[in-house]
Amino acid sequence: MLLRIALVTTFILGTSSAVTAEGLDASGNGSEPIVVSGVLRQSDGTPLSGWSVRIGDQRTLTATDGSYALTSPFLDSTNLYVWPGDTDIWSDTMVGVTGLAVTASRTLDLTVAFSTFTITAVDATGNPVPDADVVAGPIGFAAMSQPLVPALVTIGEQGAQHAHTNSDGIATLQILAVTTHTSVTVTPPANTNLAPQTIAGVSAQQDQRLTVGFPSPPLALVVPGQATVVERDYGLPIVYVPVTLSRASAEVVSVHWSTVDYTASAPRDYASASGVLTFAPGETSKTVPISVRGDRLDEADEVALLAFSNPTNAKIGGVYGLGSATITDDDAPPTIVAGVASVPEGDGGSRVVHVPIRLSAPSGKTITVKWSTANVTAIAPTDYSAATGMVTFAPGQTAHSISVVVHGDTRHERDEVALVAFNSATNARLGVFSRGIVLIRDDD
Repeated sequence: MLLRIALVTTFILGTSSAVTAEGLDASGNGSEPIVVSGVLRQSDGTPLSGWSVRIGDQRTLTATDGSYALTSPFLDSTNLYVWPGDTDIWSDTMVGVTGLAVTASRTLDLTVAFSTFTITAVDATGNPVPDADVVAGPIGFAAMSQPLVPALVTIGEQGAQHAHTNSDGIATLQILAVTTHTSVTVTPPANTNLAPQTIAGVSAQQDQRLTVGFPSPPLALVVPGQATVVERDYGLPIVYVPVTLSRASAEVVSVHWSTVDYTASAPRDYASASGVLTFAPGETSKTVPISVRGDRLDEADEVALLAFSNPTNAKIGGVYGLGSATITDDDAPPTIVAGVASVPEGDGGSRVVHVPIRLSAPSGKTITVKWSTANVTAIAPTDYSAATGMVTFAPGQTAHSISVVVHGDTRHERDEVALVAFNSATNARLGVFSRGIVLIRDDD
């Protein structure tokens, strides 16, 4: 952006007319109230109304015709100050008419000169920037460490603090010329994303036209976010992944996106998709919808990623340009169900019986459960070999078995029973009767 400024700054505080002596006492003091009056005008003769005029401890405001009058029992050698507005800003270091020997009523006409600023704001490509806020100043009296008069005066609107550029990017304003140098700050509208620019040290003693370049604003960042959805048992719940711009852009911003498997896999867990996300000028927030596939499988929470690429009028931000959708599992873990196995005892030697164990439903997780044999009517090691172990179900596996070694004999006896007890299951629940049964049938 470029900025042109025409500047004229002078401050003229002049006096006219004569001092008329009125009844002084023996000490030279006025025996009657002293009245100082006059008219405050611009250098072109226009009256200045609503301005403060101060002499000593007396202050008044100028009338609509610029006239003023100050009355005091006694005014000796002192200073006179003027400033715009009805504020009690005052200091004996303010520029004005100094060293007045006011010992009698007098007329004191004052002339104030203004500087004219003509400002043209254009962007880096030379296009005008309308509605930019223009501030000249702060303007202070020369000896003050803090500005006493923020005396920005627009043409036709005395006392205004700001001006705004028109559709051609031009603003004209006036300012009291009370310093030798001043500054001008131009703030473009927020939707332009142009940073304010300040021209410092502008000479206040002559007309000037200054040009200041505004660098193009940095590109906005496309920042993908994260979202979470509960999977449910069926249907296609939708998760909306947020995407934001780091700041509003004056241009249309677009960016390509596509889903990427991470711990979630398409099409089993979600529907793969891709597209283009578009931000209109000024927009900073959008969402990308992802359809999730519900199921009844107990599994870990899963994550699908969204990858963003090929931005227009923006850059990719965030963590490697990736958004994420977390699919929260809401299915209960399966139950471990043990079965019954029977085997003829035999007259000697050993044989193996396989006790079945299954899951009530498939699981997406690895399931483990510990087991150990236990005597009931069969006694180890005479009737069978005592044993312990652990069964592992891989994801999706629902059936397994446990091998128990049975010993034969030639004794005539009742059928005998041993148990397989289960404990310490992970990612599954134990059934109400968490035991398998080994039935050794007597055949003697």
